[in-house]
Amino acid sequence: GVIPINDIFYPHWNHQHSIFLPYGSYGSGKSIFISDDLINKCRTNEYFRCFYGRKVLDKVRESQHQTFVDRLKDLRVAHEFDFSEKPNGTMVIIHRRTGNKFIPFGGDNAESMKGIK
Repeated sequence: GVIPINDIFYPHWNHQHSIFLPYGSYGSGKSIFISDDLINKCRTNEYFRCFYGRKVLDKVRESQHQTFVDRLKDLRVAHEFDFSEKPNGTMVIIHRRTGNKFIPFGGDNAESMKGIK
């Protein structure tokens, strides 16, 4: 499916920059654009791993994980992914066709960072 994006971010859609630091004021659409771009890469790239996290692992569920899940639903591509919305469920999000993944980590939990390849 087609993923609509804000015109201001179009030059950065599907970018391959080593470092990309978007900036702007609150409500400028940065989080939505970044989520949509990463979801698109997860769906289309041959190999994709996104490690997403925060200082405290428990905070990931209510922020980044929920943003990804909300965007999967809004974009009507949730059926392509395996994920959990349970309060104690896994926060790994897997694209069924490609096996590409979003993997959570927390800076407070060394175990969650050991398997990063």
